[in-house]
Amino acid sequence: METVTGGASAAYGTDAVAGVTNFKLDTDFTGLRASLQGGMTTRSDSKNYQASASFGMKLGERGHVLLSYERFQQDGVHNYDGRDWYKAWGTVTDATQGGRLTRVPNVVPRTATLDGLIFSPSPLLNGIAFRPDGSTYNFVNGSLFAGGTGTAGARQSITNGGSGDDMGAELTTLYPDFKRDSAFAYADYEVTDNL
Repeated sequence: METVTGGASAAYGTDAVAGVTNFKLDTDFTGLRASLQGGMTTRSDSKNYQASASFGMKLGERGHVLLSYERFQQDGVHNYDGRDWYKAWGTVTDATQGGRLTRVPNVVPRTATLDGLIFSPSPLLNGIAFRPDGSTYNFVNGSLFAGGTGTAGARQSITNGGSGDDMGAELTTLYPDFKRDSAFAYADYEVTDNL
């Protein structure tokens, strides 16, 4: 591959204002070449692999053919879970600061969980939360919170205890799933010695 930076419109036309990239082919390649590589992050996510193969052969004394195929696939990262730079910062009411809103880490909603939360006028049902397997537990309020449980915008910090799921960390995609396939074919044939 060859990259020409800067204006190259004199040689390549008006579309080449920012430069051009030329793909140079080894049109005499004969044989088989293959490559395989893979990887993942230190958290064992975003697994990826790339596989490619190229084949070239002569067609009699005057012809040549090249075939190439490549596949790249990468699993996405669909949450912030386990990333030490993400702390779910938010504002809650701090009673030790006169009820002032304070910015703290690990803030989760008091209005919902990923698996369900019941709000009811009945004390028998109010605050029952569900686990992924369908079993229940009592939703625990944290010591730092804003808004009444079940009301719009209610939230709490679970740094020092409390229940709740970080909805943002579970539902945010950092990197989407990605898959690419590329195929290439080239053939030439010399009709006569001069052509």
